[in-house]
Amino acid sequence: MNAMKKLIKSFIILLTAALLFGCANTSTPPPELFDFDFKSPASYIGTYDSMDTAIVEKVDTEAKTITLINYALNRSYTLLYNELSIFLDKFGQALSIAQISTGEIVDVCFLKNSKTLVSLQKSKAAFSFDNISRYTLDDGQRIALIGEESYRLNDSTLITSGGNRIDTADIIARDIITIRGVDRDIWSIVIERGHGYLKLVNDFHALGGWIEIDNHIIQRITDNMLLTVPEGTFDINILARGFNTTRRVTIERNKETAIDIGDVTVETPLKGRVIFNVSPANATVYIDGDEVDVRGVVELEFGLYQVVCEAPGYDPVMIHIRVSQEIASVSVTMDAAGANNAGANTDNNSSSNIFDVPNGSLPIEIGSNRVYIEEPQDVEVYQDGVYMGISPVHFEKVPGSRTITLRRQGYVTKSYQIHLDNDLNDVTYSFSTLEQNTLDTGEFVSEDN
Repeated sequence: MNAMKKLIKSFIILLTAALLFGCANTSTPPPELFDFDFKSPASYIGTYDSMDTAIVEKVDTEAKTITLINYALNRSYTLLYNELSIFLDKFGQALSIAQISTGEIVDVCFLKNSKTLVSLQKSKAAFSFDNISRYTLDDGQRIALIGEESYRLNDSTLITSGGNRIDTADIIARDIITIRGVDRDIWSIVIERGHGYLKLVNDFHALGGWIEIDNHIIQRITDNMLLTVPEGTFDINILARGFNTTRRVTIERNKETAIDIGDVTVETPLKGRVIFNVSPANATVYIDGDEVDVRGVVELEFGLYQVVCEAPGYDPVMIHIRVSQEIASVSVTMDAAGANNAGANTDNNSSSNIFDVPNGSLPIEIGSNRVYIEEPQDVEVYQDGVYMGISPVHFEKVPGSRTITLRRQGYVTKSYQIHLDNDLNDVTYSFSTLEQNTLDTGEFVSEDN
């Protein structure tokens, strides 16, 4: 008896697979409809009356449903699946429902009246850029640049983070995303690794110093700063006059984490002697914004410094150096104007250069041009982690890609990526109202590394 059941089950699976491959070819007309008993799943094996190439919006394994979006109509619908529904990858290999995720582009065959899924296969026509960090999303132009290739964004593009829908502007530089689409149209964007927020507490003795996050983010410490940081676990190094402390911090998506450095002991700062070798010799050198004569030995306290070199006919160079020895040497070779790379070498035993530096632009004078943040009102506004004031607020317009962060106690902190043009116009932004926060926004972190 058991052998007969196994034989029947094997026959059903083979029959279903054979009929399924006809389903995957959307040029094949659907079969003629018959009066099936929809209460009996076995009665409709391999038969369907509808096909679609769609985006997976949500899979509910408890309710055994899958919600899909028809890209052309920008309309969602939900299908039931069961033990007879078939799931395949692009190559026809069997998958489990757990291997079907939000944002996938799939070919589906189903019964329209009973809303029952017969088969689902990852679409062979779809392209996918998985876990990418180098991209440009321009919501105004409705395009995305990936490498040198341009792709289209439109109202049907599904953009999600943690299973929730978001807008293009919610994606911040350094978010790691997966982009899927067909031809040149982007059908879905999924944030694989998002961002959270980092705040310093009791940091009065660190103001004017530097915060360094995993050798990738370096920024001067300002009053009431709030940094947008990729989610993950990082070593946070804080350097200021008389102290240098490192903390290991875990940043969670959309949550705020605070580091309390009130327990740091401030000591008499040590000093190092730095020898600069700058080419060309007539370059003007600024250290933390102050012009410095580098023709002789420069004495600097141990710590992190921003060095800017300028010379007529050469591209400006900006680097960060860390002085941690009694004697340090720094060499900077500037390129002729128009060159792409700037050269810098340092003695490996005495200092370090960090070139992946966000927010590291030279001062730009643009007169009275301003950025106005009007909505929502009565929230803290930060630009690239620097506190700008309580909205409505305005501040100087500096061209480039900027991260605007909105914060209010008891509400979910929100960041937006904006692009400021180098023109002579003021710009005004009004963002969505912040949502009330019903979740924990992160814990204070104070343990030493």
